[in-house]
Amino acid sequence: MRSQSMRSLMILMVAWLAGCAAAELPKPYVASEPVDGKELKFYLEPSTGLDAETVRSACAVWAPEGVTCTAVAAVNEAHVLVRVNDAPCREIGDDMLGLATSTFGVIRVEAGCMRETVGLDAGTYLRVLAHEFGHQLGIKHVPGSGEAALMSPILSEVWYMTDLDHRAYMDHGPSVLDYAPGPPTGTTTSE
Repeated sequence: MRSQSMRSLMILMVAWLAGCAAAELPKPYVASEPVDGKELKFYLEPSTGLDAETVRSACAVWAPEGVTCTAVAAVNEAHVLVRVNDAPCREIGDDMLGLATSTFGVIRVEAGCMRETVGLDAGTYLRVLAHEFGHQLGIKHVPGSGEAALMSPILSEVWYMTDLDHRAYMDHGPSVLDYAPGPPTGTTTSE
């Protein structure tokens, strides 16, 4: 009987700790004023396991900054090409695995690596793609954020824009929205 009580106590403690951990996620950023709209057009290469609605939802995470997201029928109409690769994991430095990479105008999702490490589901796609769309908008990683920002250098449970992400957006560099849609070109940045 005592072991049953201990087991119940352990289950309650784990549930309480899980609740505390979930409570520590940052709050989503909410714009205090309406923001001028910017349309980001993306083209999803035909692939298995990823659909245009998931990509649009990931891009729409940046809506508080006035970004709207539209799927287009041809790559030459897009600001961003989204491509899925099914290769295994590869290190990109500092013992980090590349779940996706961004070059200016291209997001390459490493589905094989995601499947091997964190699982391949709509939630993982959403978090990884939302992060990569942030890079396409000119946002760098938020240093020292741990797991408290979408633009953290490590994959976190955050799937929405936080105040840290908003501040990073306000400081952003060149964005795909600074240019007319067209075939992707640019400098490589692995994330």
